[in-house]
Amino acid sequence: MKIAIWGAGFYGKILKEHFENEHEVVCFFDNFLSEETVEGVKVYKSDKINNIEFDVLYISNMDAENVANIRQQIGNLGLNIISLYEENKLQEQVLVLDEYQKIRNNNFNGAVLHILTNDKFTNGYIDFMQKDLQGYNHIFFVYRNSFRKSAKKKQVYEIINMREFLNHKLVLDLLQPVKKIILSGIFDTDMILLYPPKLLKKTYMQFWGGDFYVFRYDANKRKILKTFSTAIDSCAGVLNLIHEDSLAIKAILGLETTKFYEVPMPSHYNFIDEKYKYEKQKGDITITLGNSATQENNHREAFALLKHLVREKVRICVPLSYGEEHYRLEVIQCGKEILGDIFYPMCKFIPFGQYLQYLANCDVGIYNNDRQQALGNIIALLYFGRKVYIRQNTSMASFFKRIGIKTYDVIKLSRESIEEILFLPDDVKKRNMDIIKAYYSNATIAKKWKLVLDEND
Repeated sequence: MKIAIWGAGFYGKILKEHFENEHEVVCFFDNFLSEETVEGVKVYKSDKINNIEFDVLYISNMDAENVANIRQQIGNLGLNIISLYEENKLQEQVLVLDEYQKIRNNNFNGAVLHILTNDKFTNGYIDFMQKDLQGYNHIFFVYRNSFRKSAKKKQVYEIINMREFLNHKLVLDLLQPVKKIILSGIFDTDMILLYPPKLLKKTYMQFWGGDFYVFRYDANKRKILKTFSTAIDSCAGVLNLIHEDSLAIKAILGLETTKFYEVPMPSHYNFIDEKYKYEKQKGDITITLGNSATQENNHREAFALLKHLVREKVRICVPLSYGEEHYRLEVIQCGKEILGDIFYPMCKFIPFGQYLQYLANCDVGIYNNDRQQALGNIIALLYFGRKVYIRQNTSMASFFKRIGIKTYDVIKLSRESIEEILFLPDDVKKRNMDIIKAYYSNATIAKKWKLVLDEND
């Protein structure tokens, strides 16, 4: 059977993955994507719907109003249309019961349950917990993500709809003996609003940065701020990547009673304990700027601070492999306009090991981010003995100052020659490297996590 899918986003990709082994997925229809293909499947605008041959059109959108608008837009074309939303109520129950069967034989008594956003750091997080904190019964529920599959590991379970799953009576009963729950990456705000009260008192919320800083400017998020903050205030505690973020999160969310802990994301720093060392390879002078296609990087401002380098023999490389597509295009355009031939956008995702080698090859890192962001990049560069420029009015700047790390002010870049930008005194370089190696070793990170996992024992 030939299947077309309306919508090439998260649920569209899940539908494609579900059908592709037994049917032919001929195309996506999506009016908001600029890509020509998604996961190897052609993407068309909706006005091409009469030109494509297919047997069934699946609407992947999960919003009732949007589904109605899509049906109206398609009109009376005599198509065989199935809406994932309209079938979802029955399917959700089937999926929850199927996922329940997979976990029901686990021993949840005294377990530490980790609920994880499926991201590039997920597998490293799981590895750390299983290898460096072996004295605990770790069980992992990972958000199902068709773009990034979780490695097949013991005690790791992919869940499609975490909200429905956690609120199902059978699952709730099964999780009652759990000792602690670590919810890592608080991006699904709807799930927090619907989070089971029975589990909230033993749940620690690990914020990464973007998941709470977004409340500064997102109007829709701010509408639910009071209810969201009440839920966070009622949990067992908040975990921040750096202590200084606790001050920011208190101010942004208006928290009053929450306990705070500093626990680094372990998967960022496994390379510090690896025997293989990432050495700088010979090549052009390379500056890495920013970490993603997100507006908090303030790329245009950073490019303006470096425009006096356009005649220098230097490469300014800008990682843009994830983030917002429309902003990525803006960055590429203004990067070319301001920096010309020394601007090198990096739009393809690079495996973690290769990315570390890329950072090791860089001479300087520049991060004009207006919040705690790109921390893993910065830690790696400091460990490799590189000079790092950041904004000095951020929680990151306060953090590095507290632990004795020397960073440099991005605002001064426009007044510095390339020689001054590259210069890093040997004593500063060595001190930075020594502090990072001690602060972010697996042993040190494990001690911080134990403070949380052993609390109230």
